Amino acid sequence: MRRPVDFSRRARRAAIDGLPLQKSPRYRTGRGASLLLAIMLSAPTLAGEPAALPTSRTDLTPKDQARVLAVTRPTTDFTMPEPFELMQGGAGTSRKDVNRDAFSQSSANITFEEEGNFKLGNALFRKNWVSSPSSTQASDGLGPLFNERACQNCHLKDGRGR
Repeated sequence: MRRPVDFSRRARRAAIDGLPLQKSPRYRTGRGASLLLAIMLSAPTLAGEPAALPTSRTDLTPKDQARVLAVTRPTTDFTMPEPFELMQGGAGTSRKDVNRDAFSQSSANITFEEEGNFKLGNALFRKNWVSSPSSTQASDGLGPLFNERACQNCHLKDGRGR
């Protein structure tokens, strides 16, 4: 003998778990409230642009606006890099290999004199220091509490300390 549809697995589960049946007024009220909530949440997105906010940037000259549009224009050809994609970090992008020594490489846009400053800083980073006061003034720089004599000993490859 077949059971009525109301006593199927869904109705039995609803009775056990306390879920409302589809024919009950509680179910219809919940479904109506859900529909009303969905309409209320989606209404602002359908309303269009807010009246008080500008739709484009007002702080740029027409020349700068054209430049911004050229940079942010979506690509149409994915077979090659975009014109502004080659140096994503701007003029400071390094063209050296990306490897474990990345933080030891100087920036691409520094002058020869600035590269000397970079290399001097790198040498100070690798230098073995002695605690202060000591007989040598050139390497006298460590305070009363330190883990290693050189920065490089903790900060391998100019990265985070260990």
